[in-house]
Amino acid sequence: MAQQHQDNQPQTERQPFFCEGQVEIRSLAEGQGEEIFGYALLFNQRSRVMGMDKKFVEVIRPGACDRTDMADLQCHAFHSKFLSVVPNLRYGIDARGLWYSFPVDREDVDHVSVIRKIRRGDIKGSSFEFFTMAEDVDYQVEGDITLRYINHIPKIWHVGPVVTPAYPNTSAMVRDYERFQAEAQRIADEAAAAERRDAEAATAEADRIAAEAAAAVAEVDRIAAEQQQQAADEAAAEQQKNELLAQRQLDILKFKAKSLTGWL
Repeated sequence: MAQQHQDNQPQTERQPFFCEGQVEIRSLAEGQGEEIFGYALLFNQRSRVMGMDKKFVEVIRPGACDRTDMADLQCHAFHSKFLSVVPNLRYGIDARGLWYSFPVDREDVDHVSVIRKIRRGDIKGSSFEFFTMAEDVDYQVEGDITLRYINHIPKIWHVGPVVTPAYPNTSAMVRDYERFQAEAQRIADEAAAAERRDAEAATAEADRIAAEAAAAVAEVDRIAAEQQQQAADEAAAEQQKNELLAQRQLDILKFKAKSLTGWL
């Protein structure tokens, strides 16, 4: 079931994470018996592929457990059989990941059963149950597989050895991924819309510049035509003026010639 972390921040479902690696039986100080030791999680290690239609691989980044709530941490075998709790359960974070250990109680049948399974090689690794918020993860797509990077784990409920990996709540990751895809699509749509707006604005600006250039060319042509017409008109007027002047001079000469003829 999905739980709520603050009223306005829905968290994802509690989910297990399988960490492949040998769970060890270690001898304690002489006469103090044995302990079971394992890593519940390893940093920067890819999980097995999860999911059917949508394939996921989870990777826990270093620092993901720096602020994790483990106040009521318990150790369970196979996610169901109680084995230990603080203070008998010890745990810590090192460069590799989150480790846990607890002393073996030979009178506890579940402890004895786990010891036998470890020695037979049935135990394939460890697991822990946790949840993440949407803002605690990010995604990277590699082909048909989506890498789900866990940057912060708010809470871990239990750790412990397991026989086989189990991922019953991959639907939570599917929902997270669908939100990621929706957000990525929204960003892509906004980017495409912005690109279209920029292209339309650039086209409009280019059209405006082209129109202004065409108008400028037309104005130059108009001015040139006016200047040509003015020059032609001035030339025609000057020619007419010269013709009139020449005609007047010719008339004067004719008049003088006629006058001289009458005198003679």
